[in-house]
Amino acid sequence: MKNILIINFRRIGDIFFSMHLVQKIKQEHPNSKISFLIYSESSAAFLAMTGIDNIFCIDRKSIITLSKSPVFPIHHALNHFTQNLKPIMDTTWNTIVNFS
Repeated sequence: MKNILIINFRRIGDIFFSMHLVQKIKQEHPNSKISFLIYSESSAAFLAMTGIDNIFCIDRKSIITLSKSPVFPIHHALNHFTQNLKPIMDTTWNTIVNFS
């Protein structure tokens, strides 16, 4: 089984276009496990999609808010970002595709 991560930081319409890639991967490697890394505001696009095993989201609005806040130091934004990436970094990937 292959672990495949598809990164797509574009708009929701572009996420729908990436489904052709998912279908092609599933045809060639039916036992593969396909995951996506997206911005959290695009997660609604995946409600109608099949063939995807995991969705990892980055909450960029929170990161931007924390990084521009005069109250919080910048490391709060960096900590939030690394917490979003931890499950991805803890997984061994056979293939990573940057669809952005």
